[in-house]
Amino acid sequence: MFEIVLTGHGKFAGGIKSAVRLLVGEKPVIHSVEFMPEESEADYKKHLEDCLDSLSDAKQIYILCDILGGTPAKMAYLLCRERKNVDILYGVNLPLILEMCMQAVSGEDEISDIEKLQDESRESLGFIK
Repeated sequence: MFEIVLTGHGKFAGGIKSAVRLLVGEKPVIHSVEFMPEESEADYKKHLEDCLDSLSDAKQIYILCDILGGTPAKMAYLLCRERKNVDILYGVNLPLILEMCMQAVSGEDEISDIEKLQDESRESLGFIK
């Protein structure tokens, strides 16, 4: 099974993690690393690095970031550009994370079709007038 790390600004990661737990329960284990306003980039980098180091035995890790260009995505890239078993996704939403959780629970070693997952995630965005 692959590992999922949620990260973002403020309590984004913890909030999404809480919603996922409400909907799917405690499996799979989801890790969250938050970048709080009182923290420096160095503090955040250390937290993310500690999380990734704790997952050193993982076959595959997916880091899910809130936005491209922010500190969480930037630090994820800097820490993982040499790691072959880490993929970074940004702009994530709850439907995308739920689908990833379902694949993890089913025993998948990795996401088989990231592009399809991205398309499905985009389709979950809508407008009610």
